[in-house]
Amino acid sequence: MDMQGLGRTMRYLWLGTSLLALSACAGMGSLTQGTQDKKAVQAPEKVIVDLAHIQHAFESGKVMKAYAWATEIKPKDADYAKSQQFLKQVINPARLRLLRHYKMVAKGAERHKQWHKALLHYQQAAEFSAKPEVFDSNIQSMQRHIQQSRLDTLLQQRRLEDHAWLQGIRAYTLSKNIGEHDAILSEFSIKFHQQLDQRIEQAYTDAAAYWKQGKRIPAYVLAESHLRLLPDSARGEALMADIHQDWPAWLKTSKKVSVAKREKVRKPVVPVPEKPVEVVLSQEEILALLKQKQWSKAQDAVTTYRKHQGESAEGFFKEVETQLHAEAEKLFQAGSLAFRHEHIDQAVNLWDKAVDLDPQNESYLDALQRAMVLQDRLHLLRKDKK
Repeated sequence: MDMQGLGRTMRYLWLGTSLLALSACAGMGSLTQGTQDKKAVQAPEKVIVDLAHIQHAFESGKVMKAYAWATEIKPKDADYAKSQQFLKQVINPARLRLLRHYKMVAKGAERHKQWHKALLHYQQAAEFSAKPEVFDSNIQSMQRHIQQSRLDTLLQQRRLEDHAWLQGIRAYTLSKNIGEHDAILSEFSIKFHQQLDQRIEQAYTDAAAYWKQGKRIPAYVLAESHLRLLPDSARGEALMADIHQDWPAWLKTSKKVSVAKREKVRKPVVPVPEKPVEVVLSQEEILALLKQKQWSKAQDAVTTYRKHQGESAEGFFKEVETQLHAEAEKLFQAGSLAFRHEHIDQAVNLWDKAVDLDPQNESYLDALQRAMVLQDRLHLLRKDKK
């Protein structure tokens, strides 16, 4: 359960406790009435679905909900005939159009190896299909491609980084040109090896943490890195053995990623313009941006400030980050309100801004993705009307 869900649960528990306490103070008669009221809240009357409910669900993009409601109406109900007509003439044709559209887009994305896009559209096709299990193999295949691509990308990057570290060990070998005992070179060598030791330790710590969380891919990548830099690590070998025991056969790790070689330049080299100097704003200027609600600029400015000021900027960075996360939460809540009122475009816009300010918040990402799927569906339905 995420923090938002936990907070919501705690509020419900607090409300329930308060109601019980008030009922106890009011006497036995009030307690009985309170219990009846509580039951009424917990078991609301079933909504009687009519044609208006079905049409509203359809216009809101909830095609399959409208489909389910229309098929559940009984012949004895007043709106039965009109509902069946709406089902036959509007809902079913729209459902089939959406099914064909998502299936076509999914196959196109698969051909171009856009695995994530293909996965989303296969899932949508399954939702509108009378036999959703037909798409199970497609969905599973896309999920596997995504995991394999994630593994390949992380392995390649980590192996390249480790290669540079291993090259660094040889780079600090004392040179005869400057004597056997050069203090400055020795100091650089010692610091390099300290940082290397930290990398080795951090790789194992993070690998073990990921493995405990059930995230096998990052666990493998970091365990492999740990053993690459420290081949005789007993704990690293034990962790890797555990990972191998639960490793799926379809997820390949044997692919060797070689270090990219510098290509020969055949064409004349075009001078590369100098990188513009980064403007480092002061704390006062960054706080002014926050006051003006220029969140994105403040986010970029504080990142640059931290990069140039180092550890001394850590406290200020966290202070600004806290404000940015608070603003992201406000945007998320505003988007949630818009979504509940079926203002989908507004919800997407607000949630997109929330993700920009707090991109690691999985709740924001999930909400944005779901809203974008619904937005796409609504645009397709409206397009068909024109």
